[in-house]
Amino acid sequence: MRKDVSLWLDGMRATASFLVFVAHLSVFGVAGPELARFVPELGHDAVVLFFVLSGFVISYTTESRHANLTDYLVARGARLWSVALPALVLTYGLAALAGHLVAGLQLERDYQLGKLWLYVPFQLGFAGELWTLSEPPCTNVPWWSLGYEAWYYLLFAAFAFYRGPRRWLLLGLGLAFVGFKLWLLAPVWALGAVLWQLGPRWPLSRGLARGLLVATVLAYAGYKASGAESWLVELGNRPFGGVAHSSLGSARNWLHDWVIAVLAGLHLYALGHAHLTFPSWSVRPIRFVASFTFSLYCAHAPLLIFARHTIGYDRNAPLQVIAVALAVLTFIVVFGLLTEHKKEPYRRALEALARGLGSRLPAGGRVRRWLLPNR
Repeated sequence: MRKDVSLWLDGMRATASFLVFVAHLSVFGVAGPELARFVPELGHDAVVLFFVLSGFVISYTTESRHANLTDYLVARGARLWSVALPALVLTYGLAALAGHLVAGLQLERDYQLGKLWLYVPFQLGFAGELWTLSEPPCTNVPWWSLGYEAWYYLLFAAFAFYRGPRRWLLLGLGLAFVGFKLWLLAPVWALGAVLWQLGPRWPLSRGLARGLLVATVLAYAGYKASGAESWLVELGNRPFGGVAHSSLGSARNWLHDWVIAVLAGLHLYALGHAHLTFPSWSVRPIRFVASFTFSLYCAHAPLLIFARHTIGYDRNAPLQVIAVALAVLTFIVVFGLLTEHKKEPYRRALEALARGLGSRLPAGGRVRRWLLPNR
C-alpha cells in the first residue's frame, strides 16, 4: 500500500472515531440541550465508514501479511481482544461504581451486572447482534458494531482461505449462524474488500481522481441536506414492521448505510489514483492519533456516561463540557497505551492456543484435512 493511501486512511479512521465521540456528547447527555443542537450527529455514518475501511484494510493485510489462516485469525483476535477485554472490564467497573456513588441511579442494561458470569463471555464472543439480539454491554452502546465486525472477519476468512465447495459451505453455515441483520450490512464491509482487489484495475488520471475525492464529500453533504436519509430508513424498515416496530435494531438504517458505503467506496477508489502529497511534519501526528482510534471507539461511551452522572458541571456551559471531553480523551490515551499499543501478549496467547488445538487433531485425520485451508 502506498504511503499516501495509508496516511489518508489513518486520517479517515481518526476523523471517523472522533465524529462518533463528538456525536455521543449529545446522545449521552454530556452536553445539554442548548449545546447539543450545535453538535453534528454523524456517529452512525462514521461507523459505516469504519466498515468500508475495515474491509479494504483487511483485504490488503490478508494478501500482504498473512500467509495462512492461523496467522490471520491470531492477528484479528489480538487486535480485537487487546482492546475489547479491557474495555469490557472498564464498562462494567464504571457502571457498578456509578451505581454505588449515585443513589437510585438506573443505567441502561445494568441488569447485566448481576450476571457477569453470563454476559462477560457473551460479549467477548461478540454475540450481541446475532439474529434478533440487540445486547451491547451495559453502557457501551458502540459495542454493537463489534458484533458485526468480528463475524465479518470470520466470513472473510472462509472466502479468502478456502476454495471450492468448502468455501461456499463455510460461508453458508456462517451466514445462517449470524442472521439477517448481519446479512444486510455485509455488502458494506465487502465493498471495501472488493475495492482493494479491483480498484487498481480501473485506472483514473490523477486530476480526475482528485476531483472525485472532492465530489464524494460534496455528494455526502448534499445527500445529508436533502432529507433522503429519513425516507430511506423508513423504506428499509417497511418489510420488518415499520420503523417503530422494526426487528432490525442496529441494522435499521441499512438502505441509508448502503448509500454512505457507495460514497465511501468511490472515495477510496479515487484515493488509490489521486497520488496525494503530505507535508513531512504531518506524518507522525496522523499516525499517532490514528493509533488510538479503536481505544477511543471502545472506551469513550462508558467514560462519558460515568462522567455525566457522577461529575457536577453545567451541561450547557461550553468550557465545562469541553473540559469533561478533554478529561475523557486524556484517559483514553492512557488506556490506549496500555491496550491498543500492547497487542503482543494477546498474540502470543492466541498462537499458543492455536498450537494446542492443532496438536489435539490427529495428523492426517479427516477433521484436520477438512479444516486445512486450500488457498
